[in-house]
Amino acid sequence: MSMDITKYFSADHDRLDIILEASEKEMVAGNGKALDYFTTFKNGLKKHIDWEEEILFPLFEKKLNIFSMGPTQVMRLEHQKIINILTQIEMVLSQQQSDPDLFMALKTLLQSHNIKEESILYPAIDEKLSKTEIADIFSSMAELPEVDDCGI
Repeated sequence: MSMDITKYFSADHDRLDIILEASEKEMVAGNGKALDYFTTFKNGLKKHIDWEEEILFPLFEKKLNIFSMGPTQVMRLEHQKIINILTQIEMVLSQQQSDPDLFMALKTLLQSHNIKEESILYPAIDEKLSKTEIADIFSSMAELPEVDDCGI
């Protein structure tokens, strides 16, 4: 069975959204597990971003010969904004505090970002890359080292 980029990465977005939601619920409930869920979310999102920035985007850019302000560059800039909010949330949760506004900012940014990737970028990648190139992407993703918790 061959998997395409759109299906795989969209499913990973959905998986990460569920973990983020669990972290937010724990924060609101004050059960003390919010940071645990958030750390799992953060590490999963960091790995997702690494797959995109280290493997997926470079191959797509090379294939289309776009290196300056293409769609992947816009996604990279948004990744930085996302990472900045992740850092803020982690700091709040590590102090056993609550900040629903930060969670809302992150969820709003992720929703907008994911829609662009899922409706524009991923389908373009699936269209422009061969089945072999896509298979190579999945192989490279499997070889990428695990996320270092200090990465964000």
